[in-house]
Amino acid sequence: MEYNFEKLEVYKLSEKLVLEVYNLTKNFPKEEVFGLTSQVKRAVVSISLNIAEGSTGRSKKDFVRFLNTAIGSLIETKSALSIAIKLSFIKQEVVDKLNQNFDELFFKLIALKKSLNE
Repeated sequence: MEYNFEKLEVYKLSEKLVLEVYNLTKNFPKEEVFGLTSQVKRAVVSISLNIAEGSTGRSKKDFVRFLNTAIGSLIETKSALSIAIKLSFIKQEVVDKLNQNFDELFFKLIALKKSLNE
């Protein structure tokens, strides 16, 4: 059985981002396991979870609210990675490769939100 959220392109993109960020955080210092590593992982997973929960069909207004939370988590993830660069946990070039994925997901979430508001 396939649930509605599994058919959404934004969900598939968010899952891809989860895998990429999790792989990236493997290189973070071990002493950050309960700090920035944990925070960035929770933030990136929150994107997918909010898309899934919002798609349960309660109402368009509810879905938009969950999409807003997903967008917030996307920005939180990007910010956490920016901090990780400044702390020398990762290199700028590594995050630069992810920026296209961040941008694509961001704009598709905005477009989905807009279509639900119409």
